Amino acid sequence: MAIYLSQRGHTVDLYEKRPDLRVENISVGKSINLALSHRGIKALKSADVFDKIEPLLIPMKGRIIHLSNEEVEFQPYSIHKHEYINSVSRGALNKILMNKAEESGKVQIHFNHSLYNIDSINIMKKQLFFREKQLLGSMSRENGGGWWETRMVFAATWNGLGIVISGLIRAWGVLKSADPRA
Repeated sequence: MAIYLSQRGHTVDLYEKRPDLRVENISVGKSINLALSHRGIKALKSADVFDKIEPLLIPMKGRIIHLSNEEVEFQPYSIHKHEYINSVSRGALNKILMNKAEESGKVQIHFNHSLYNIDSINIMKKQLFFREKQLLGSMSRENGGGWWETRMVFAATWNGLGIVISGLIRAWGVLKSADPRA
């Protein structure tokens, strides 16, 4: 999203909870590779980064299921032999996307920043509060309280952050979820 916004002339401040994976060797956690379909490839092409990612793709035509009788069964992802999804290293993909975003000069990535709170008094102010791990400790850029605020015009979430934000918004009664897990 930061790449798309920068391509349209917007400046973007992107906040990431983890350190910069281009500098530090960090654990990828449970998910090493990402499955990339035609829709994802189309998005990467429109962001003008697919040419850097294409050499990293590994075609996946299906999966192997281990049956209880110790036999294995191949289950193709498509009925057409020429159709498949691709596997790509999540870390390599993220590095390429971060580099592309920063190349624009319009995207600044703030690493080691955790979302602390969202303005619950006036949700329409769209303010997010972040804590900067390690660098700020208990000091704040604005008020000595260990946090600082930024104005949010648009927020895109992934990897669980959406759960945090939507949970806070539901708690304030602003959003009613149809999801039974909520």
